[in-house]
Amino acid sequence: MRTVVHPPKLSDQVYGLLKEDLVGDVFSPGQRLVEVDLAKRYGVSRTPVREAMARLSREGLLESHERGYLCPLDTQRDIVDRLEARRLIDTQIARRAACLAKPEDVVKLQACFDDEKKAHEQDDIVAFVEAHQALQKLLRITSRNALMAQCAAMVNDSFQLVRNQIHENKANREKTLECDGKLLDAIRASDQVLAVDIMNTFIDSLHDYFGVEKPD
Repeated sequence: MRTVVHPPKLSDQVYGLLKEDLVGDVFSPGQRLVEVDLAKRYGVSRTPVREAMARLSREGLLESHERGYLCPLDTQRDIVDRLEARRLIDTQIARRAACLAKPEDVVKLQACFDDEKKAHEQDDIVAFVEAHQALQKLLRITSRNALMAQCAAMVNDSFQLVRNQIHENKANREKTLECDGKLLDAIRASDQVLAVDIMNTFIDSLHDYFGVEKPD
């Protein structure tokens, strides 16, 4: 049966473009985003821009302000809260991946990890981040819990704003690479306990990087 294919809504298109700009460091932390300026930037009216900004605010990528929206300017409390959310969710994603991964899942994860290593060797930060993100997405899929994966993706997006800055440092890329490699080994061995321990250790390192308190 032939059906009519509806084009994406303008607000969805603006949402995608604005999200790319946010995670791509086009805007500065704390910068106020003005509807009319964004409408001109994306070649649309203010209505789809307003809808896209409201959606991004609900996802934590923009902060609501009395005169509109701001790019997040993270406080120490914001960082602690996000790391706590990661500890709750990402450890369970890792555990479920170690429990449920099939051989074909491991092959795909290994391919992403190989891309990550290659990018690191070439000192290609953009490619490294992209490969790491692809691996994280596959981990969420491998966990086979759609709701948990959706929550993890939302928390992950909130960290995207600082991820490029973190991985500009070679030592930080090496820590990420070490974690991903060990996690892949744990998944290959179906070791759920080790997978959780590896993820907790990595999140501890993020607490150290940001200089924020760790949970008791």
